[in-house]
Parts: sequence; structure tokens; C-alpha cells
Amino acid sequence: MGRKKLTIGESGKSPKELEKIIVCLKKVLKRCQAENERLKCAPGPVSHNELKQYKTEIKRLRNELETAQLTVGSKLFNRRLANEQGTAKLMHQYDSLRKNYEEVLSKNQEMAGQIQYLRQEVDKLQKPPEQSNNNKQPS
Repeated sequence: MGRKKLTIGESGKSPKELEKIIVCLKKVLKRCQAENERLKCAPGPVSHNELKQYKTEIKRLRNELETAQLTVGSKLFNRRLANEQGTAKLMHQYDSLRKNYEEVLSKNQEMAGQIQYLRQEVDKLQKPPEQSNNNKQPS
């Protein structure tokens, strides 16, 4: 069977199919160009020495971070401890003052009772004796 030789423009595909192929090829071309740009911006291969330096720097930075965290942690602990001690001291002072206040209040009530009793006694003494005799009638 003989194969017919195709001339230019006679691929046997319809114009719609050719347009689809062109659109697909344009997409592939755009992806390739984007990949090329990305690769141009990417750093080149890293040498063994540079990799070693990066690892050393990462270790150093991790140690610094750990030291900083420990320092901050100890400062926070000391601050919290001082706050707790201050709070405990204030609570003790509050309890002491409350106890003193209750004692003073109790003494105040006691003295108020004594004052009232003494006023009654003064009133009894200031009344004329006749009134007290009139109150006492002979039996």
C-alpha cells in the first residue's frame, strides 16, 4: 500500500485540531520559560565548605537561642519568685492588720459599754436625793 506524500499544510488534521495543538505548545513554552527564570534566580550548587559553614552557623545560632531562652527563663523565674514573696509578705501584713483591727474593734465595743455604764452611774449620782428617797417608800 502506498503512502501518499504530504505537502506543506497538508498534515491531515483539521484547523481546529491544529489550533488546539498550538495552544498546548504555547502553554508548554510558558511553563518552560517560567522554569528557566526560576532556575536563573536560584542559587547555584553549594560547595562542601559552604555547607559546612552553614551547618556551623546553624549550630551557633541554636546555641545562642538556647542561651537566650535560659537567660530569659531565669529572669522570669526570679521575677515570679520576687512577686510571690511580695504577695506572701503583703498577705502576712494584711492578716496582722486585720487581727489588730479586730482587737481594736473589740476594745472599742468594750469601752463603749463601760462608757454607757458610767453615764448611767453619773446620772444616778446627779439625781437629787429626794427623788431617790421618794422612789423608796416606807413600808
